Amino acid sequence: GLWISSTPSESLVGFCFKRSLPNGIEILLIAIDPNCQSRGYGRALLASCISQLKAGEVIWLEVHELNQKAIRFYESCGFLKVGVRERY
Repeated sequence: GLWISSTPSESLVGFCFKRSLPNGIEILLIAIDPNCQSRGYGRALLASCISQLKAGEVIWLEVHELNQKAIRFYESCGFLKVGVRERY
């Protein structure tokens, strides 16, 4: 996982859990303290994941259709909807 704090001496503000796949990585969870959201921490964690990709690899993730905040975040980062899992 990846962890982030606003400064080395401050408490944790967010984290990302991911796992390796044969063709890239899957983001299992990105979470940012609600008091620290909209400050770029989520984008920083996502950028770190993207920087670890090799040529031709991709990032997979799942977001519940009711989680519009997360959907807007990922779309604003260039992610595209490629499918829908029934009864997610």
